[in-house]
Amino acid sequence: MTRKLIKNVLTEEDARKLASSKPGATGPFSDCPTAVGRIIQKALEEVSDLETDGKAYWRTEVTSGHKVHNDLGFKFNDDLSPNGGGHMKWCKYGASCLLVPPDSFKGGEFTYYEPEENPPVEDHYLGLVIHDSKQLHKVNPVSQGTRIVLLMFFS
Repeated sequence: MTRKLIKNVLTEEDARKLASSKPGATGPFSDCPTAVGRIIQKALEEVSDLETDGKAYWRTEVTSGHKVHNDLGFKFNDDLSPNGGGHMKWCKYGASCLLVPPDSFKGGEFTYYEPEENPPVEDHYLGLVIHDSKQLHKVNPVSQGTRIVLLMFFS
């Protein structure tokens, strides 16, 4: 599996609850809210080749954008030259769920970084974008409003 979008893994009510939780709420999956647990279960059901050792991490995040990076924690410059990181070498898969409607902010498109084209991921709201941790991706700058996501990392 390189990447996959699983639609409708979260209800609007659960998304509102998670989005209103303390920014940066984080923890191991054993301590996650029920809504996060349902998303994890859905991911494991939908993506049969997702093999984990049960160690994982989740967090809610208010983001104004992210430069090109992967979920091993490595950062890159725009020309793809390395720019530090590597603090999450344990991560096998990364996942993101947009918790606020996309019309509540401007910019903030999630895109996979490909050398020739970078199409945004469509229908990310209430859906789970899951990908191999080596997959380069970025979030375009947010110019207006607040973009809140649930991030999950599987080992």
